[in-house]
Amino acid sequence: MNEYLKYLDDSVEKLRREEGELAATHRKDEANLMKIRINIYGICKTVFEVISRQESGEQLREKYLAKLEETLTNWKISKEKAKQHEDVEKIVTETIKLETIEEIKEKFNKLWRAGQ
Repeated sequence: MNEYLKYLDDSVEKLRREEGELAATHRKDEANLMKIRINIYGICKTVFEVISRQESGEQLREKYLAKLEETLTNWKISKEKAKQHEDVEKIVTETIKLETIEEIKEKFNKLWRAGQ
């Protein structure tokens, strides 16, 4: 799935540019949120590459999506704990992580279907 890896790389490049622009205009908090998004794209790419070395076809898709779901579940739990402790910064961080991984998952599914 070269298209998927290209999407991840292109997204990281775009986010890095945005992060740089935000930092240059003294919008450090927003720049830090971009860094979180960049990290999530990197995690997804690494996980995909590791699984794709061991699996292909439908097995690759199933294992990758299962790993994304596991990650989503863990982050949802973390967000709920942050809510219980009224940790606003952690809530924002976990929300960004959840939104980003959902976007990535949606794009993966779209590209996978297009490739079939």
